[in-house]
Amino acid sequence: MSKAGLVNLTRCIARACASDGILAFCIAPGWVETAMAREGMETMHDEIVGQIPLGRIASVEDVAGVALFLASDDANYLTGVTIDVNGGSYLH
Repeated sequence: MSKAGLVNLTRCIARACASDGILAFCIAPGWVETAMAREGMETMHDEIVGQIPLGRIASVEDVAGVALFLASDDANYLTGVTIDVNGGSYLH
């Protein structure tokens, strides 16, 4: 539910602030190898990876790369978008 709320907030901000040149993005990661997720990943690793078409859990660098792209001039015509960083485990 929290991700859905952020997605909708991102869209609202994008529409309301576009005329002021303000862009809004949402990054929606799946499983990422972090200290917070480590316990769940250790006990369910094979099941988690089995649900990810790319066959691996994301690294922090995978998510950071998307954030760097969105912060760059290369993303200057994107706004109101959500980028799923999940290895294909959830496709729109």
